[in-house]
Amino acid sequence: LVTTLEKAGLKDMLEGTDKYTLFAPTNSAFDEAVTDLGEDSFATLLERADLEEILKYHVVSDEIKAAELEAGTIPSYKDLAIPVTVNETTKTVGGAEVTMADVMATNGGVHVINQ
Repeated sequence: LVTTLEKAGLKDMLEGTDKYTLFAPTNSAFDEAVTDLGEDSFATLLERADLEEILKYHVVSDEIKAAELEAGTIPSYKDLAIPVTVNETTKTVGGAEVTMADVMATNGGVHVINQ
């Protein structure tokens, strides 16, 4: 994840003082993305012209803790609606299950997702 954020020019933004929430795919989710996006390798994924746009879909311009995630939609950094579903045992964001929630940082938080 850090490598992709650096390559897309988003790492410095996320380390700034503004509040953000990052829905961070696991390493295995990145491996799946290589195949799903028709790339040959992780290295070619990093060279995609739309990498920054893809990653901004995973960023929300506000701090949102897991307890605050409600069914509906939340706006991504690119102002796209990210669908959120909630049931008794799981929360999904953009179709990906939140597998680790509320990894807090000084300017927001991270929720690990499986896609």
